[in-house]
Amino acid sequence: KTDKEKIDAIASNAFFFSLGIWTILSVIVLTVSFIFSDSQLFHDLRWYPLLGSAMILYNLCWWISNALSDFKSVLIQRIIFCVVSVSLVITFYTQFKIVKVEYLIIAQLVGYTVSSLASILFVRAIQLSPKYFSRKHQDFFFSYGKFTSGSMIMGSLFRNADIFMIASFLNQGAVAVYSVAQKMVEIFEVALRGMASHALPEFCQCTDNYHLMMKKYVRTTA
Repeated sequence: KTDKEKIDAIASNAFFFSLGIWTILSVIVLTVSFIFSDSQLFHDLRWYPLLGSAMILYNLCWWISNALSDFKSVLIQRIIFCVVSVSLVITFYTQFKIVKVEYLIIAQLVGYTVSSLASILFVRAIQLSPKYFSRKHQDFFFSYGKFTSGSMIMGSLFRNADIFMIASFLNQGAVAVYSVAQKMVEIFEVALRGMASHALPEFCQCTDNYHLMMKKYVRTTA
């Protein structure tokens, strides 16, 4: 934990670094989607530039709140996202009696945007400004990212393998319904992850005292 000035500086540099990666990926995705325009999968990838831009702010707020062990802010951000996105999906289904991938993407886009703005303005009050731009910070993010990006990309592909399989064997509507259910479950996951992250340091401090560790374990899980 540090002063707000340094938090804003790190957040601003992380935002600009993410913006550069988003720009590169957007160009690649749009180029590939136009080349394989007959494929429905690559056609849906054209939504990435919009979703990616909204997710930059969303992930930034989530990351800073976790770094500061402010799990209340994480929970509020996730709840806002789930409430807004699910409400829009229900609204679309009520109006059109069908759930399409386009409706789900729009719902997620609005959910990411609203929850991110709420986190920046009210929950964490983060100030993003070009005056904080630093070559030192950019080099740090690049050095860290080049060793983790590969594992994160592969991990994301493995986590989303079920979505690709559902899209291949069923249809896009099934993917939309499946994704909505996952987002609803995330409401409970945030609280459980926050409790686990908070309890882990206490368990580490009790490695030499088995009985005290068991007491903390029972108290935490009860």
